[in-house]
Amino acid sequence: MRPKTSSLPYKSTTLRTVPRRESHRDGPGNPDLRGESVALAPDRSGIGGTKRSSRLLLLKEQDCPDRWGVLTACLENIKGLQIQGGNTILAVSKLDAEDLGAVTEAIAILVDANCLRAACTLMGMCKPSILTVLLESRSGPVNEMKTSGDPTVRKALDRLSRAAARSAWNHGEFLQCRNLVQFCSPRAKAGFIHRSLSLVMEMAKLPVDDHTLVEALRSAVGWVPELGMDACLTALGSLLQISNDLGAHELARSVTMKCIIWPALDQIAGPVETRRMDKLEAMAWFPKLTPELLDAVPVSLQSEVLRVAVEQAVNSRNNQECLDRLQDLASLSGKIGEPLAKELKSHVKSAVTQLSLKWDDDLYESHKNSLQKVEKKAHRVQPGSVMESLKARAIRFLGNDSTDARTLVHLADDFRLAIQSGNLHGAALLIRDSPYPEFGDAAREELFNAVVARFAEVELELRQWPFMLIKSESNHPELAAKQDSVALEMAAVLIVTGESYDSMLAASILSAHFATQQRQQAAIQRLIEGLGIGRHALTIVDVLDGDLVHALPELCSADHAASLEVILAMEEGRSLVAIAVVDCLLQDDCSDATIALLFKAFAHRIDLRAALPPIVTGTLQVDERIVMMPMESPQLKMMKIFGLLRMAKFADDYAANCDQWAPGWRLLACMHDQPEVFNQAATVLLAVQAIDAAAADGQHGGAKELLDRLHDSSVDFALCAMLEPQVTGRRLLSDDAFVNVMRAFISNGRLAENMFEWRISRSEDVRLHVAAARALISLLDDVTPCRFDSTRPANHAVARVANRFLFSLSRFYSLFRDEVVREIGTEALEKIKQANYS
Repeated sequence: MRPKTSSLPYKSTTLRTVPRRESHRDGPGNPDLRGESVALAPDRSGIGGTKRSSRLLLLKEQDCPDRWGVLTACLENIKGLQIQGGNTILAVSKLDAEDLGAVTEAIAILVDANCLRAACTLMGMCKPSILTVLLESRSGPVNEMKTSGDPTVRKALDRLSRAAARSAWNHGEFLQCRNLVQFCSPRAKAGFIHRSLSLVMEMAKLPVDDHTLVEALRSAVGWVPELGMDACLTALGSLLQISNDLGAHELARSVTMKCIIWPALDQIAGPVETRRMDKLEAMAWFPKLTPELLDAVPVSLQSEVLRVAVEQAVNSRNNQECLDRLQDLASLSGKIGEPLAKELKSHVKSAVTQLSLKWDDDLYESHKNSLQKVEKKAHRVQPGSVMESLKARAIRFLGNDSTDARTLVHLADDFRLAIQSGNLHGAALLIRDSPYPEFGDAAREELFNAVVARFAEVELELRQWPFMLIKSESNHPELAAKQDSVALEMAAVLIVTGESYDSMLAASILSAHFATQQRQQAAIQRLIEGLGIGRHALTIVDVLDGDLVHALPELCSADHAASLEVILAMEEGRSLVAIAVVDCLLQDDCSDATIALLFKAFAHRIDLRAALPPIVTGTLQVDERIVMMPMESPQLKMMKIFGLLRMAKFADDYAANCDQWAPGWRLLACMHDQPEVFNQAATVLLAVQAIDAAAADGQHGGAKELLDRLHDSSVDFALCAMLEPQVTGRRLLSDDAFVNVMRAFISNGRLAENMFEWRISRSEDVRLHVAAARALISLLDDVTPCRFDSTRPANHAVARVANRFLFSLSRFYSLFRDEVVREIGTEALEKIKQANYS
């Protein structure tokens, strides 16, 4: 990129003094109601009115008689305050940052005593910088003051807010100024906005530096929509007139102003006179961008200038002007440096896609060649890029067909044809498989419009934001059947795009249309029957009679991926699939390949706990714990699953995503990889099940599996088995899953204190201490209800577990201790040390 130049000849931040009428007297004054005034900084920028003569502020015992002793004790050590006669607090100087803690506490005391006016007086004793911190605080006492219905308190806060806002303005903190004004009453806020807009207009005519100009304009444009319609349009028009009056000699400043103002034209709410809006848009139009002009624009705005330039081109008055502007911008991308060139090319490609999809057939065909020229220029590589040049030559060598297949315009051709022919599934696949990110947004918008039209054909109205699916009043069975089919089909179409938002929209459609358990079961039955899959010649699968198990392998194939996603998007579908997975494991002909397929397809998505056979146990009271004692061996179904898994020979990648497994799957994998666990008491399996649940859920897992009530020996044995390297070479407990388990242990307290004595291999002991340290850090400030006892906070045992952790770490050999510290970091270790034993 060329060296940065500026069209602004001066770099001074000095603002011209704005003359004020002598009668203007609405500036910030004293928030105290007894008449004392607040000494404020001179109003050098004309915001907030004229400064009044000020006197020192004071608080008296009568202002807060019930809590006066507590208040004076809180404020007695503040240098800027004097306590006189024991019943008066006098402010002899403005309170500074070092006094913020005491002032905050004192405000809480006053608000708690319902002395809001006195709290305002205390805030008036602070410097504007401290006043800003107090007003921006979201604490309860300050919020109570902001929402007070007392008009005198409201008036005092107006003055304080304007004082803080004026100070922020004088220091160039325009965004902070805007935030502070939000606390003012509507009348005070409107007056502040009008005066600030006048100042911005004056500032735009002065040689202020780039940063000051940009931030002031952003603040003004943010305020404009809050004005009335006429005032809003007038203010924008005045700012645009200033930008146009700058002329060619300050072209960069003109473009800078227009770049900030242009987006505000879209934010104007309500009906606007077309002619007036057209005039404003014409005033906001950019001149032709050149590399030199772009270099002269503030660096922070250059990317935004390119985006706005492309947006203006798309909104040109006629199609030819639009294409000419896009061609100029595409050419510009070859003359500017990276990364701006890459951003500009992306914007131009998005524009080409948008026009290719939105133009009607005749218009598209007549301008198709021009769109291809624009795209070709946007694809052109910059001189000096050797690899890109070789790549371009290779494409040309392969022939025109290869080149054509890569273009956005040809992709748009295929997409338009798919939409017009009603092949929405094919259109969704084009979005998913497109090599161009720029194609996605515009194509998804068109696809959604086609989905809305498809719903309308069966008398269903779909709204995207806020989401609504409105049904017609007709109860005709044939229409209802069509609506069900369309809902399933369109949900699949949205899921196929691969976009997470589209998947969420599909799930919303399904839950809205198939609202009950029975409706979801019927929908899944209809979907399976429509696919015509099942065992051998069986094509009718009854999902409620367990026949879904025969369809699982085929549902997992790529051909039926969208249908499977639709099933899993419904709560009842996830439940039925979980049952089908367990039933499949109970089949005599369940092969190793099928087991591996189930793990790959469902282990990271389906909670198996409710579908697994129960582990039957009794209970025995021991101290404060209930130790689980086996009444009988695990049931026959669990034995059969164990036998199948023990003999299975899986491919090495069956556990490729085990760090993301849902509850239930680690239990099955542990039965396969550590079969001796199954030969232990049933309580060990319960412990594996509980650790599995905790691993899958960093917040709540392990509670309903009674992890807190299991004997240490059972949990010890289960954890050791799950930490052992598995047959596949992968760990059942990844680092993140292990931290989740440690959070559960620490929330229990007893298990966490004892676990440092368990017999775990040295390498795994290091992992345990690292995971425990990270869990301790995450729980230090966690006051959400404990998963095992809702009357206690989650961090109730952190202090004593931290003490036990440090003691255990001290017994390590220095080599292993250094390894733990290296993994967690010295800062984390210091935080753990600061957790005092309780």
